[in-house]
Amino acid sequence: MAIRAFSLLLAGTALTFAGQALAQDAGDAEAAADSIVVTGTRIVRDGYEAPTPVTVASTEELSRSTPSSIPDGLNKLPQFQNSLSPGRSASNFSNLPIHGNVLNLRGLGTTGTNPKGPLRTLIMFDGLRVPGTTYIGTVDTNVLPQLLIQRVDVVTGGASANYGSDAVAGVVNFVLDKKFTGIKGVAQYGVSSRGDNDNYRLGIAGGLDFADGRGHAMFSAEMYSNSGMLRNQRDIGTGGYAFVNAATSCTNTTSDPLACVAGGSLNPYTIAANVRLRDSAEFGKITGSSVGAAFPFQNYLFNADGTYRPFVNGTATGGSGATAVQIGGDGYRIPDKTHTIKPYKTYQLFGRADYDVAEDVNVYVQGIYSRTNLRYSPLANSLVTPATLFKGNPYIPAEIAAALPDGGSINVSAYSSGGPGTQVIERTDYYMGTVGIDAKVADDWKVALNYTHGRSTHEMQQSGLYDWRKLFAAVDVVSVGGTPTCRVLTDPATASAFAGCIPLNILRGLPSVTSPAGYAYATGTSRYRATSKQDSVVFTVSGSPFALPGGPVDIVFGAEYRSNSLLLTSNADPALLDTAAERTAYFAGLRGVNATSFYWLTNVGVADASSNVKEVFGEIAVPLVKDKPGFVDLSLSGAVRVTDYSTSGSVTTWKFGGLWKPIDDLTFRATYSRDIRAPNLYELFAGDTLAISIINDPFNAATGFGSGTNVNRNQVGGGSPLLKPEVAKTLSFGGVFSPGGIPGLSLSIDY
Repeated sequence: MAIRAFSLLLAGTALTFAGQALAQDAGDAEAAADSIVVTGTRIVRDGYEAPTPVTVASTEELSRSTPSSIPDGLNKLPQFQNSLSPGRSASNFSNLPIHGNVLNLRGLGTTGTNPKGPLRTLIMFDGLRVPGTTYIGTVDTNVLPQLLIQRVDVVTGGASANYGSDAVAGVVNFVLDKKFTGIKGVAQYGVSSRGDNDNYRLGIAGGLDFADGRGHAMFSAEMYSNSGMLRNQRDIGTGGYAFVNAATSCTNTTSDPLACVAGGSLNPYTIAANVRLRDSAEFGKITGSSVGAAFPFQNYLFNADGTYRPFVNGTATGGSGATAVQIGGDGYRIPDKTHTIKPYKTYQLFGRADYDVAEDVNVYVQGIYSRTNLRYSPLANSLVTPATLFKGNPYIPAEIAAALPDGGSINVSAYSSGGPGTQVIERTDYYMGTVGIDAKVADDWKVALNYTHGRSTHEMQQSGLYDWRKLFAAVDVVSVGGTPTCRVLTDPATASAFAGCIPLNILRGLPSVTSPAGYAYATGTSRYRATSKQDSVVFTVSGSPFALPGGPVDIVFGAEYRSNSLLLTSNADPALLDTAAERTAYFAGLRGVNATSFYWLTNVGVADASSNVKEVFGEIAVPLVKDKPGFVDLSLSGAVRVTDYSTSGSVTTWKFGGLWKPIDDLTFRATYSRDIRAPNLYELFAGDTLAISIINDPFNAATGFGSGTNVNRNQVGGGSPLLKPEVAKTLSFGGVFSPGGIPGLSLSIDY
C-alpha cells in the first residue's frame, strides 16, 4: 500500500502553527517563553527548524472551531478526515468496541467503515505512549484531560525510529499544561440544527503550587453526554439510500478487463434511494421449499396481519446477483429505529503532582480514569439464512400447507423489524498511571525514567438476540389437540432439554397474539468481557557531547520495555461449534437447523495471551554549518531503533533527514525513514469471531459483467500468531518561507 500526501500549511500568531512537533519538558517551555518550541523527535528543536513537517494546534483554536471536544476539533483538520468519531462509527453490529474518537492520520488506519483496520497512528500523552483504551488496541482520545491540554502536536510522517511501533502514519501528542494554576471550568450544551443529537459537557480543573513552589498539583473532572440519533430522525435515514452499481447490463468496449465490474468505468457506483434486498421481506418470504421450483407459492411474502401475496420485485441495479439489490419493491431495508449515532456518556478524572526533591531532580505521579457507557439499538433480529417450517405447523396457512407433500417444508427468510429490537449495553473502564523522575546530571546532560501502567476493561451485552437453539425449537411447531406446541416437547427424548419451549410464529408481524411469549423464549443475551493491560518502562539520556562549527551535536539514547496481556471471555465462542460433531451435539433433537453459531449476531471468540517488547534507540542532530554565505544553517539528523518482540523476533527502524537554510527567510527540509507497525495481541491471538458481512464478487465468469454474487453471509475471522510487523518507507520533503518583513508569519509546503 502506498500513499502520497501534499499539504500547504499556514502559520502565524492568530492561526494554527505548523512545524515540527512532540514533547517538551517544563524547563524547555520556560526557556522558550515567547515562542512555541516543539519537536518531532526526542531532540528539542524549534518547529520550523527541523526536517519533519508537523501541525501544532492549540486547544484555544480547536475549541473555537469545535466547542464540543478537542478530538472533534482535530477531526476537522484535513489529515484526520477519515478518523473514527461518534458520528462516523458503525452501529449495526457489536462484535467490536467501535466508538469514541479514534484518530486516523491520512486514512491509513481504523475508520468507521473499517473498524478493524490497522492502527498506524501513535497516540501520546505528554510524550508518553498511551496504552489502548480497548482490547483491539484503539485509543479513544476522549479519555484524556481536555481542560488541561495545552496543545496538540501532529507529526504527519513516519516516526517509528523515534517512538516505536504504530507511528507509520505519524504521531499525535497531547501536550499537558503542567504548570497550570488557578481554577477553570466548562458547562456547555449543544444540539444539531435539526433539533436532534443533543449533547452537554461539564468539567472543572484546578492547579496550585505547594512547598514554597517546589511542588505543583493539579486535577480535572469532566463529563460528556450525547443522546445519539435514530435513523428515523432524519429523512436521509428513512430514505433507504445506498451506493449501487449504475448499470444493469454492460458490454465491455474498452481494453480494461474490469470496466464492467462493480465500480468499473462502465459500471460506476451511484447513490440511490429506497434500496432494498430482494431475498427477504419484513414479515417473511418463502424463498424455497421441498417441492422445488414448481411450488406455487415460491417467492410469496407475508403481511403484518398474516395474509400472503406474491412478492413484488423492484428495479434491478448493477449489483444484482444471488441476493439482488433493488430499488423499490417489497425487499428488506434497515429498520428506522436503529441508531445511526450511538448514545453515550464519558466520565473522566485526572490528577497529577510533581515535586523538586533536589535542585535538578523532579519526581512526579499522574493518573487517568475514564468510564464510557453506551446503550443503543443495532440491527433487528433476522433470518438471513431461511428457517425451515415443516408441514403440520399450524401457523402455515392451509392453502400453502395443502401444496406440500407429507413431510414437506418451506424455507422462510424474515427480517423481523416488527418485533422488539435487540439492545446493546457497552461499558469501558480505563486506567493509566505514570510515575517518573527527570534529572539534570551535568550542564548539558539530562536523564529521565518513567513507568506507566494502563488497563482497559470492556464489557458488552446484547439482549433480545435470536438464540439459534431455542429459535429452531420454537419455530418447529405441531398441533396437539388443536394447540400449537413445540415439537421437541412431544418427544420424551428432547422434552426435558427444551423445557419451557413456547411456539413462535414467524409468518406474521410481531408482536402478534400468538407469538410474544415465543419470541421471548427464542431470544437471549450474548456477552463478552475483555481486559487488556500494558506496562512500560522508558529510560532516556540526552545531552551534547561535543560541538562542531555549526554548533553543539545533540544526542539522545535510551531503552524501553513493554509487556502486554489480553484476557477475553465470551458466552458465545464460535470455536465451541466449529466442528460437525460439536454442532450435532449442541443442536441434538432439532430439525431444520442451518446455523453454526449460538446467536444471530455477536458470537465473539476468546483469547488469553501475553507478550513483551524490548527496545534500544538513539538519535543525533548534527549542525554542519552555521551563519555562512548560502548556509545560514545546514544540519543533518538521524535515528535508529532496534526492537525485539517476543512474538515475532527483532526488527530495525531508522530515519535520517537534513535541513538547509540558504537565507534567513527560506528553509528546505527532507526526511526518509523505515517504519514498522507490529501486530497487537488481539490480531495475534484473538479467537474466531463470527460476523454478518456483505460478500461482493464483482465478476461474473459467464458474462464478465459486474453482476456477480452480492450476499449476506456469515464470516469467521480471528487472530494469527504467524503475523509479522509490517514495514513502511516514508519520504517527505518541502520548504518553509518566513518573510522577515512580516513578523509572525511562516508558510510551509511539504510533499
